[in-house]
Amino acid sequence: MSDDAALAAASNELSAADAEIEEMQKKVQEMEEEAEKLKKLTDSIEEDAIEGIDREEVDKRSVYVGNVDYGSTPEELQEHFKSCGQINRITILVDKFTGHPKGFAYIEFADEQSVQNSLLLNGSLFRARQLKVIQKRTNVPGFVKGKGKGK
Repeated sequence: MSDDAALAAASNELSAADAEIEEMQKKVQEMEEEAEKLKKLTDSIEEDAIEGIDREEVDKRSVYVGNVDYGSTPEELQEHFKSCGQINRITILVDKFTGHPKGFAYIEFADEQSVQNSLLLNGSLFRARQLKVIQKRTNVPGFVKGKGKGK
């Protein structure tokens, strides 16, 4: 009898372990399917973004804002610049290692007239700091101002 009981207990443990393994395999399969859906979604979004957005055109609708207070938020900047026109995006750059703000931002507007309006805020006070507002320049890949080391 004891051999049969031990055999039944071992069989139950195996079936419980098998059920647990099977459940984990189902979860892994679901996660893989979800990952595939996300990959397809991001690929389609990236393709649309590459085709639909011209970097130079976006830069014409954007301004550089310097001397931004380190504790400021995008919402505060939006409040300061809302009189200029509709704002599409505000980017406050941060150090990639520490996560601390670098003290400047880029603001993308809906149209170029808003950029001209925002340039009038050059020198305005924001959180007790005088902002520097200039039109964003377009980076030219491969263009280097100098040869380095002061040459």
